[in-house]
Amino acid sequence: MRKIKFRAWDSKTGVMFTPDAIMNDGTARPVLKLSKKRGMAYKDCPVMQFTGLLDKNGKEIYEGDILEFPSGERRKVLWQATLACFQHEALDYSRWGQLDEMMATKCEIIGNVYENPELLQEQQ
Repeated sequence: MRKIKFRAWDSKTGVMFTPDAIMNDGTARPVLKLSKKRGMAYKDCPVMQFTGLLDKNGKEIYEGDILEFPSGERRKVLWQATLACFQHEALDYSRWGQLDEMMATKCEIIGNVYENPELLQEQQ
């Protein structure tokens, strides 16, 4: 069984963080809480879920990560709600496929769409 884990991007500080809790305040957007000693709550932060897969270096793959395939092609990781699966998508949107364990172990995480947006434009 895979671990259910999340991370979030705080665009105000430019920091990726792991929330201690994700709560619903009655709106469509989640409220992210950090430890009580920090006393912080965040709204409107993009939340990314762990896919349950590891790259070739054993690093956890999350939504929003940018993977580099052995061919040198880069693809981003997305949740495909219609098919209920994580997928990898070409940066030019021309190709996509379901992200599975065999594929993940051949790829390497080289960044993510929030901390490394420049990686999304290099191959277009």
